[in-house]
Amino acid sequence: GSDLGGGENVESAAQVLVALSALGVPVNDPLFVKAGKTVLDSVLSFVVDEGAASAAFSHLANGGVDPMATYQGLYALVALLRSLDSDATSLYDMSDLVPAENPSEPGEKPSEPGEKPAENPGEKPAEPSVSITGDDGVVEVDGVVSVTLGKTITFQVSGFEPFEWVQVVVHSTPLDLGKHQADEFGVVTVVWPVPADFEVGSHTVVFKGDSGKEVSEQFNVVAADPNAPTGGTASDASSVAGLILLLCVSGSSALFASARRRVRGVAVV
Repeated sequence: GSDLGGGENVESAAQVLVALSALGVPVNDPLFVKAGKTVLDSVLSFVVDEGAASAAFSHLANGGVDPMATYQGLYALVALLRSLDSDATSLYDMSDLVPAENPSEPGEKPSEPGEKPAENPGEKPAEPSVSITGDDGVVEVDGVVSVTLGKTITFQVSGFEPFEWVQVVVHSTPLDLGKHQADEFGVVTVVWPVPADFEVGSHTVVFKGDSGKEVSEQFNVVAADPNAPTGGTASDASSVAGLILLLCVSGSSALFASARRRVRGVAVV
């Protein structure tokens, strides 16, 4: 090993052995023999004797087991073994390794080195999709949503990037509904009260994100049915309640007057 001021250590010798192995230089090359010992001899001199199954190294000679020293000593030996194998590459060149088969896909042919892995359909980005909902003035006929003038419609679009800004425009006569930001799941929600004077007919709402993703959906706007029943107002209900109360009071008064007349008639007799 090399003395870096704290004594000879296995780590420095291990790095020299890795370098020689990568360059194809024999460990017994005279340039790297010191006092009759090779770099390999130096690395092995730091092995800690803990029995036949020992595979630990010390940092300094005659020291105790050291994790970093063991790590570097072992991979230096692996580097040497790979240099002695004509079919193997150097330590940091793993191009000779063949990927194992995917255990979740038995029988599938493993990828060749350098081959682009096949795309997993489940990992492809989701395409934006639109759903349209609303209150009692929104209905769906043959897959197309219709909304009545003056009612509120809700567009919900998924498939954009998280927190992406999305421009929303209603056509045919363009009406800009502004930019809306997607949530953390890439979902954009737009609530739009349809103006009472909006053009009746078929329209298309277009969503275009800053990422370039774009999706559109058709919907219809229809006029309110003039013959549709309208619910009674609060004032109507009050009037009805007042009339019922008046009838009850009037009926009670009439019954009381009739009872008095009968009582008087009995008293006279």
